[in-house]
Amino acid sequence: MPADPVQFEELLAKLREEFLADLPNRCVKIEQALFALNKRPEDTETFHALFREVHSVKGSGGTHGLAIITSICHQLENNITQAKNAHDFDSYFLNNSLALCDLLKQVTDVFASKQNDIKHLEKVLDTLKKESLRNKKSVLIIESSKLMTRLFQEAIDQVTRQIEVMDDGLLALNRLIHEKFDLIILGGEIKSLNARAIIAALRESKSINSKTDIILISSNKDPLFAYSEHLHLIAKNQKIAANLQAEAQSLLAVR
Repeated sequence: MPADPVQFEELLAKLREEFLADLPNRCVKIEQALFALNKRPEDTETFHALFREVHSVKGSGGTHGLAIITSICHQLENNITQAKNAHDFDSYFLNNSLALCDLLKQVTDVFASKQNDIKHLEKVLDTLKKESLRNKKSVLIIESSKLMTRLFQEAIDQVTRQIEVMDDGLLALNRLIHEKFDLIILGGEIKSLNARAIIAALRESKSINSKTDIILISSNKDPLFAYSEHLHLIAKNQKIAANLQAEAQSLLAVR
């Protein structure tokens, strides 16, 4: 017998409240790990524990429909990974990451007050993201094919190292509404929402990426597509990698 919809909604609401109530405690654990890595960069055990905790919070945020938490944790993961690759958990990394933790705590206050207005949090997140990039340009690739994803990444790797990949169109759109990117690359194979649906929804959303440049990789040029502003078409052919690299370099250079 199916569960009572009202009881189910009440259960979900309770679980979300419990998650938010516990979030400040989890932020303390994250902060302690950040301080530890700043003092002992070689501590791989702390690094992995930190990454797992941030990833867990991100997953829980997504489960409870709290996209702002997912976006903040995405940025925290980026900070941690970049610092690890650079072998340098310096004070710049520490301060930026601690600021992201503070932002997570503010999420609790916002939703506890029942206001649910997160626009100011999104603005702070955008500022912190720009500071962490240190003039690097951020690119989001949305493509389900692993082969094509690898091709896109290799094509723009010399243009920017700040590359993120998602294979689900609906999840990517949710992220794009809340988190700023300098360039979006859409492939032809995307789960949940196709490329044109993503473009239309993003432009109509009037959100933080509503006017962000988009490169659409397509074998079907559609000159009648309504959302052609800031849209750059690249045909699927043997020169796709070279054309993508040149287009991305041109678009990111003017910013």
